[in-house]
Amino acid sequence: MSLNSNLELAWLNKGMALAALGKHEECLICYGAALEINPQLQQAWFLRGLTLVNAFQRYREALPYFEQAERLGSKEAKEGLALCNRALGKA
Repeated sequence: MSLNSNLELAWLNKGMALAALGKHEECLICYGAALEINPQLQQAWFLRGLTLVNAFQRYREALPYFEQAERLGSKEAKEGLALCNRALGKA
């Protein structure tokens, strides 16, 4: 594992811990930092979209995060996309 790999996982884990504590704005920053290190980290794309939906009901903003997570192989992202599309009246 490379140093960057450790850093991306550290940011991802910090984001998940902050989300569990209800610090959603801060967890979004952490997921963003993980994605800056590794834009292929599908879990960070998915979790960022999930946080935008669950914590802030920002469905339109969450769509590209779920779309990218799905492109990278996230099976959960399909449900996030469906939820956003229903909320936005597209389903």
